[in-house]
Amino acid sequence: MDKQSIFKPKYWLSQSKKILSSAFERFPLSLAFFLAFATLLIIEINLPYERVRELRELYNRLYGSFALGSILSMATKVLIERLKKGKVEELIANLAVLALTFIFFQFLLPEYNTITAIRLGFSIAALLLAFIFIPYFLKRENFEIYVAELITIVATTIFFSVILGLGVTALIFAIKSLLIESLSNDFYAYTWIITGFAFAPSYFFYALPKHDKKLTRENFANVIKAALIYLVLPLLSAYTVVLYLYFARIILTWHWPSGIVSYLVVSYTAIGIVSIFLAWPFRDNKWVDMFIKVYTKAIFPLLAMMFIAIYLRINQYGITENRYFIVLIGLWATFAMIFLNIDKGKKNIILVVSLALALILASYGPLSATSMTIRSQNNRFEDLLIENSMLDGSRLVPSSSIDNKSRQDIASIIDHFFYNYGFEKLDYLPNDFSFDRFEATLGFSRYDISQPDRQYFSFYTNFESLVIGDYDLLIPIDYYRSGTNYNTKPIVYQGDFYNIRYNDFAMSVYKNEEELVTMYLDDQAKLLGEGSKEVREPVNQEDLIFMAENDSVMIKAVYTHLHGSYAEDLSTIRDVSINGYLLIQIK
Repeated sequence: MDKQSIFKPKYWLSQSKKILSSAFERFPLSLAFFLAFATLLIIEINLPYERVRELRELYNRLYGSFALGSILSMATKVLIERLKKGKVEELIANLAVLALTFIFFQFLLPEYNTITAIRLGFSIAALLLAFIFIPYFLKRENFEIYVAELITIVATTIFFSVILGLGVTALIFAIKSLLIESLSNDFYAYTWIITGFAFAPSYFFYALPKHDKKLTRENFANVIKAALIYLVLPLLSAYTVVLYLYFARIILTWHWPSGIVSYLVVSYTAIGIVSIFLAWPFRDNKWVDMFIKVYTKAIFPLLAMMFIAIYLRINQYGITENRYFIVLIGLWATFAMIFLNIDKGKKNIILVVSLALALILASYGPLSATSMTIRSQNNRFEDLLIENSMLDGSRLVPSSSIDNKSRQDIASIIDHFFYNYGFEKLDYLPNDFSFDRFEATLGFSRYDISQPDRQYFSFYTNFESLVIGDYDLLIPIDYYRSGTNYNTKPIVYQGDFYNIRYNDFAMSVYKNEEELVTMYLDDQAKLLGEGSKEVREPVNQEDLIFMAENDSVMIKAVYTHLHGSYAEDLSTIRDVSINGYLLIQIK
């Protein structure tokens, strides 16, 4: 091909056709799942918001099942190639994938909640790892180089996808600005959906090495190699020194941290294992060889520190999904380090296989993350009730005389089950329990608990008269406990529909289906909480007024009350509730 041809549209059309045909020929079912995902997104964009709310549960289940099906079909395809099976076997395997995806949708994802979301996420991660290791399982050389090749392909795919998306977005903007002013803004969303779920997977499958392609060190991308050896490994070395100094301070003071050390060590260990895995083919480099030898031994005291720190948290507050995940990764990392010291890199593929198995273990059965968490928190709840004489056999007895710390712990457990599993998963609560019956059931109010550790916050003011000025609309705002989706009833103004939509911490003003501006409630709560000394604190009305403005709209949020709670680290906002009014000026 003449070099000048790359500047001709005909060349790009032929290349696009080649990419699409190659991808569909090799991964037809996987692409079908990706396209189904994209189609569902486009359908959702075009539905009225109220209809979307009604179908939210179904949509989430379909999105999850399509995502699982796409990765399962990818793993199945590379298995068929690895076993060198023909078209008949591939057809049977694809039918099995469709059947398993339906079974997952119908029985393992009957509703979308914390339990099923964790199961879905871990299952997808395990299948993705299987997709990675199957082509080289068990005795095939240069697995590390193959993984590096996949990383390069993913990076290239993202780069081309972003370029394509930005290019088409600019084209749509030009058409809308110069030719068709009424062109819907939804076309921007369509562009990125098609780019992300049609072009990106097609290019990835096209660039994916064939099962019989032999890779050598020369295939290892120089950019990744240089970044790994001369950037990542030195930074990990410095981080090791910092963690050891921190470890020494703990030993000297015997003051164990509240939990952050576990996250730091887990992140450090995970990055270290991936780095060692990728750097293994270059052990002839003295620096790489020395790092691997030192790291695979120096990590053990840090892992021990992490296990002690997380044990203290579990012993105090029980198991949660986050703590379970830390323990799981810690145990797997310990196994990985022992394996690397014994095996000397002969079968590094075992590391990936073992991680996939660990994720499956965490997804299903009595040892899964949610099963262990529910069991642990139920045991903790029972212990608290027994300690405070609130159990008569299997009947919960209300008590108003228990200490404040026990009240906090009981309320915290009940909140955790409400937001993650539902009250029915918590033992001893009556079947008709609700927050309205909290005080009648427990003997104390959920909101009358003194919080010396500032887990809860509340800012309020006496509402005074306000000059509205040039604002066009006034909408009451009353949003209780961020974490749920909610929207106000639309208001018709000059032929357009305006309403407020709440999504987690975001409060957004919409014109028809177009998002005009967004405020983030957690940022506002953090701003009010800076320098505050009181759990319940009256403030000036000016302190509870927040502004946001762009070319389309100016809004003024006037709160009478902003309250919520922190997570266990007492710095991360867990939820926010607001009351007041929103003034809107249309430009």
